Amino acid sequence: MNYTFLQVFPTREDHVLRQIRMQLERTENKVTIVPVTDGVNPLPDESLYRAIYDSKPDRILWNQITGMPIYGILCKFNVPKIVLFFDEPRSALGHYDYDLSDIVRDSATRNDFFYFCWDGFWRKQMMKDYCVKAHPIHLSTDETLYKPNAENPFPMNSVFVGMLQSPTEIRRRLSLLTRPMQLIARDIDAICNDYITGCMDGNSFPLIPCGERLIKTFDVNNVFDNAAYFERKHLRWMAWALAKNAARIPMLRKTPDLVMFSDMKQLGHANKAEIQAMLNDTYGAIKIFDTSDFSPADIARLTNYGCVQIQATDPQSVLGGIPCRVFECAASGKTLLADFKPELDECFAPETEYIKYNTICDYPFTLCMSTWNKEGVGHAMRERFLKEHTWQHRIDSIENVINSSNSESVNSVRLGI
Repeated sequence: MNYTFLQVFPTREDHVLRQIRMQLERTENKVTIVPVTDGVNPLPDESLYRAIYDSKPDRILWNQITGMPIYGILCKFNVPKIVLFFDEPRSALGHYDYDLSDIVRDSATRNDFFYFCWDGFWRKQMMKDYCVKAHPIHLSTDETLYKPNAENPFPMNSVFVGMLQSPTEIRRRLSLLTRPMQLIARDIDAICNDYITGCMDGNSFPLIPCGERLIKTFDVNNVFDNAAYFERKHLRWMAWALAKNAARIPMLRKTPDLVMFSDMKQLGHANKAEIQAMLNDTYGAIKIFDTSDFSPADIARLTNYGCVQIQATDPQSVLGGIPCRVFECAASGKTLLADFKPELDECFAPETEYIKYNTICDYPFTLCMSTWNKEGVGHAMRERFLKEHTWQHRIDSIENVINSSNSESVNSVRLGI
């Protein structure tokens, strides 16, 4: 089958689409990548149409909103169009300085656009906001790269692979906002600080209500209607950055013998000094390593390190939004300790396939308990991953939705509907 992937930049391949492409090519499908810009400006309509036409697509696929600005061109191709959302949809649609909502609503009336979204809350919002029926999908990882490995230089440590967001960059973006938007940003900051402070005081602050408060703040202030494009962009980034820190800082502060691997050179990521300050690591007790120059194979080996791997998901995902790191850990067969998300429990069984903590108050005890049967839990999680959660399973689920829709269309014609 011929798949045509749309991407924004001609020389920078989307991380998620790259992994899907690799899996499709392993199973003897053809994938053609068509950039929709020259890196700065949109390509001419005629050039885009010709590039897509020449690829002879059976499927056209993109991540987020890449294909929406060329909606008219895509409608000329009578093949399934697959739209993946591994982020919050309204913010993604706000990346342009014009409204894409009407295009999305119009696509919802067609039978050749198929939407997939990684979070149940946002699937409901897509139906409410755009009349789009989005189907469930989760991320995954490359099981040929992420797999069990005996190498483990930190057998007695808890390992976190991920980043914290830079307070310096957060303040810089705050300074770019107008006064009304700065006040909203401070409300968002207060919500996240309430969560962090409550956690450190021993109170039970579950993540889901924190995420719902963030969403309500955007809705009450009509951010997506009232803010200029650049303000929406910066405010959304700040909410995402502050929420990630809110989920991760309390967990990391309460982790003894912590080893942290983080890409510190990417814009917006905290450097070592900032990480130490946020985690109150005055004496340098935490081992912190910069992964900026690590190869994909180097990164994959990290998921085998430690006696347990720890993760905290994004509060704004609400119900799911399970990050790649969870599936990378699963593929590697390493015991995972993660915060509670309803859709994570649907993917992996708590206690037997991964260890969860419901609140930060549970975390220290749960961390201690998670080291007892670590090998059995990690092995069970890997078995579940291989049976249900590889990229091939995601591709199969997409094709099942398309084939089911085609069957319903045929039956409707037969019945005269």
